Parts: sequence; structure tokens; C-alpha cells
Amino acid sequence: MPKGTTFIHPTLRNIFILGEDGNYYQDWDDGDWEPGIEVVYQIRPTPGAPPGFYFVDSVEIAPPEPKVVKVEEPPKPQGIWGAKLPDAITKGGPPPQVNVAPKLVTPPALPNPGAQPRELRNRKTREDFEAIAKKVDELEWDRQKGYGPSLQVETPLKWEGEGRELYLKVHEEFQDQPIPGTRLFYYVGTIGINFGKGGFRISAHSKVRVVQNGGKKVVPQKCVTYTVLHIEN
Repeated sequence: MPKGTTFIHPTLRNIFILGEDGNYYQDWDDGDWEPGIEVVYQIRPTPGAPPGFYFVDSVEIAPPEPKVVKVEEPPKPQGIWGAKLPDAITKGGPPPQVNVAPKLVTPPALPNPGAQPRELRNRKTREDFEAIAKKVDELEWDRQKGYGPSLQVETPLKWEGEGRELYLKVHEEFQDQPIPGTRLFYYVGTIGINFGKGGFRISAHSKVRVVQNGGKKVVPQKCVTYTVLHIEN
């Protein structure tokens, strides 16, 4: 199975997996992982996904690497009175091992929302966002598990134009934010990957962790999804 390491995007704040192939993946099952964990996974084909979006299934903690036992080499022979022997005599041994510093991880090629809140200049896009925010405020997010209502908007929900702006505004506003009055958090699904049609979803999910070894090791588990709000055309 492919292997990678989990990390948090510095601005979007979601967990990604940096694969050994150089791509950045998201957990399709909405899993909740700590950063810095080596994992193995299966790549999920997502035809029609926007550029820079890759998804995985069956994410598991990677098995530990086998320990390498370093064999100490015998000291090289020295000449009279400890003088160094000529290179012609000592040459031929293995080259010294050089530790190369790892390259810094570049965040995935996703839009950077910046420090200022995104401004929606199109009137219809603003009205659609206000309708979404109102519906989010009305729902009882901890009431259901795995399903919920739909909300129709007029902005075409595609990864281009105003649809992209509306999605990114919703993502910046709600992604991973705590839901008032509950112990849940918002999760904003990816636009265009909603059962093969245009749209995305906002769902409530838990963050489940299991502590092992007397609190020295935290093992992430799959989170539980509660009410789901589908944003559609």
C-alpha cells in the first residue's frame, strides 16, 4: 500500500496526507488524524475532481520500520608511530555516511484565503451564502447520524467562477469550527464530489481519540458523522 505522513495545511487547517509520490491526499471517510503520523492507504479514483484534490480510503497507521543494526568497522591500519598510511593502502573502504537534511514540505496547491475574510462581490452569491449560514444556524446538528436536509442555491456549484467563490467562503467560515451547544465540529465536503453531481455538503462530526500506553500514545480513530446539510442546485 502507498505510504505517507499526515500534516495540517497552514491556512485551511485541515489534515492532509503527504504521499511518497509527492501528491497531497484527503481522507475520503472524514477520518480524524493527528499531524506527523506515518500512514498507509489506498488511493480512491475521483474522476472529475478539481486540480490538487486527491482522496484515499482505508487509512491505517503504518507498521514500524525494521531496525537497522549498524556494524562498527575495525580501525584502519596506521603506519609507524601512528602516522597515517598512504591513500593507496587505505583507499577502497565504504564512503562515510552523510545525513542529508529533509526538504521542507510545500503545502498543497490549494487556494490561500489569506488573513482577510473573503469578500463576495456578486449579489446573488452573497444571498446564497447568507441562506446557507441561516440554515446552518437553524439545524440541530447532533440530532441525526449520517443524513439530513438539502438546501437549493442559484449559484452554479462548479469549481469555477462564483461557485468556487461561494464554496471557499463556506469553507473558510465553517471548516473545523466547533458547533455551539455541542461537542461536534463542522466539516465542509469537496465541491463537485457529491454523488457525481454539482454541490457539496456541510456535516457535523466528532473527534474521537483513544489514549494508550498510559497516555504516552494517542491513536486516532474514525470520527462519527452526524447531521448532513447538502448544498445543491
